This record gives sequence, C-alpha cells and structure tokens, in this order.
Amino acid sequence: MQLETREAAAQSMLFKKLTNVFMQDDDYVKEHLHPDFLRYFSGYFARRSFSEDFLAWIEYMVRKGNLSGSVLDLAAGFGVNAVCMRALGVPRVVGLDIIDTKVTTSQRLAALVGADELEFVRGSAMDIPFADASFDGVLIVEAVSHILDPEKTFREVRRVLRPGGHFVVYEDRNAFHPRVRRNTKKCWARSEFGDRDTLAKMGGQVNYCEMRRDFILREFPDIDRSTAETIARSTRGHTYETLRIVVSAKLEGRRVNVSPVAPCVNPENKVVQERLTNPLATVSQLRRLGFKATVFAPHHWDVEHWKDIGGSWKGVLKRRLLRLVGPVAYCFAPSLLIHAVKHHRPPSNTRI
Repeated sequence: MQLETREAAAQSMLFKKLTNVFMQDDDYVKEHLHPDFLRYFSGYFARRSFSEDFLAWIEYMVRKGNLSGSVLDLAAGFGVNAVCMRALGVPRVVGLDIIDTKVTTSQRLAALVGADELEFVRGSAMDIPFADASFDGVLIVEAVSHILDPEKTFREVRRVLRPGGHFVVYEDRNAFHPRVRRNTKKCWARSEFGDRDTLAKMGGQVNYCEMRRDFILREFPDIDRSTAETIARSTRGHTYETLRIVVSAKLEGRRVNVSPVAPCVNPENKVVQERLTNPLATVSQLRRLGFKATVFAPHHWDVEHWKDIGGSWKGVLKRRLLRLVGPVAYCFAPSLLIHAVKHHRPPSNTRI
C-alpha cells in the first residue's frame, strides 16, 4: 500500500475539511462537536487555523511504524489523529476510547468531514473488544501514561495484531527528562488539590482529593468530615475500589497491603493522570511480551523532518550526531517514540 505524501494529503478534500473545522467559531464547535474539543485544541482555535505540522507529526509516526492496512487508533481521543491517518491514505482506521464523550465527538467529526473507512467505538485499552489478529497496526498516542495497567494493554495489542503487525507508542511524559518530570509533578498537584478555575482549564470539576473525601463520607457515614479529609489526603493514588479496602481496614484496626495504583489517578474512572514513562523499561517490557521493539527519534529530532521545516544547519549537525549515538540518546528527549513488531513466537510469559 502506497501512502500519500504529506503534501498530497494536505491538499486532499478530507484534510481541507478537517482544517475548515478549526476555522469555525466557538458556538459552531460546541454545537456540532463538543466544548471539550474546543478546550483540548484551544491553541488551534485561537489562531483559527490547523497547521500542517500536526499532519507531519502523524505522517512521521505512520511511516516510521509502517502502519498500513487496517489500523487501530488506541485511546483515540477526539479522532483527529485517525482522520489524519485516513488523509494520509491508511486504508482503514478504527478508533477506540473508553470515554463516551470522546467517542461520540469523534463520530461527529468523522461525519462532519465526510471520512469513510473510519469507525469509532467505545472500549477499554486493557480489554480491546476485537477478535485476535484483527489489525495490521496499532497506534497509541500520549495515552500509555493514562492507562491503569500498561502491561495488560500491551498484551491486548499483541493479541489483536496479526503476525508481523506493527505497534507504535508515542508519549510526551519521558521519565528521564528533568523538565518533563517537574511539569508532570505540577500537573499531579493541580489534579489532586486544584481549585475549580484551575481544574476547568484541565477539563475537570472536582479535584481528586475532594473526590476521595466525598466517597469516604458516602460509604462510611460514621466518619466525620475532618477525618475523611485526613484520610483522603493520605490515600493519593487510590481508586474507589482500593480506597474502600483501605478505609475498612483502618476502621477495623487491621493492616492491609494495598498500594496506590499510580502516583495520581482519577479515583472514579481509574484514568491515570500523566504517569511518567521510562522508555528503556517499556522497550524491555515489550520484548518480554513477544515484540521486537526499539526507540526511535521523535519527529522534531529527526534529520529529514528538521530539513523539511527549514531548520538551521546547526540543528542538522546536532541531529546527525545524535543519530550516531543511537537510540539511547533519544530516550532523553522530552517525548519518546517506540516502534514494536509482533513476533511469530509467543511471549516468554503468558501471565495476564
């Protein structure tokens, strides 16, 4: 299958219609898509334009990952990545997301731009609702950091991929990068303790600490508000399910070995808030699960991409030097790109 060049895709009717969406006023977007779509892509709506740089980013992942045939866009969000893949000539794309709002908004977007061979369904990345060997490729963008159990997701990806199928992981939460670590911890603090105005900018309404406190007050009516507040502050990273176990044990004077599921997690829907991702550990995990995996340069560190956007000769030299060092150097970029290919042999450990 021959993909469209980025230049040809940018001139396609599908991409032009997508670009037109970002030129509409706020009321139009709220009516035809969703207010969260407007918030999430606020930078593009502020300029009333949709840059080809976004398409270039998707094209880079598609080409580096050899994504073709039938591709699953896992944790597809609002569907923009999937539309771009279709514009690039990927024959069939299926988007999967666990959040109803994102699925319905993606469906509306696909209808609005007239995209065919594009489907959006609701489902969990940890329990993908498709048969074995259903896809030639899987793409997951900025979502491993939100998934409760990444290993379970990787096992599911391997299951739905055909032998020799390609899996691309893009993450912007590289645990090795100092600035990313600092910014992620600030994000955790806002999610845990932020006020209404702060949370509104993140698409939330109630901070996680308040959610845990209110859950404790509902489930354990004998606990007073002050005690519930204290327990809520000491149980960061717990879901309602594990919180119930911890609080019950505390009331009964028992000790239980129940650890937080993540440094920061929405206790109700179990969506992790920006887990830091270790690229070397992720590659090692994928290899153990039956993939051939390696780290690639993110698109902004790629020599050819840098030349395409008219980057300086110093930038070209820097990127060529990094290429000589090899994949380990890319592990220290703010974002990371991992390409994995499904082995024909089974994984070394079949534990689920």
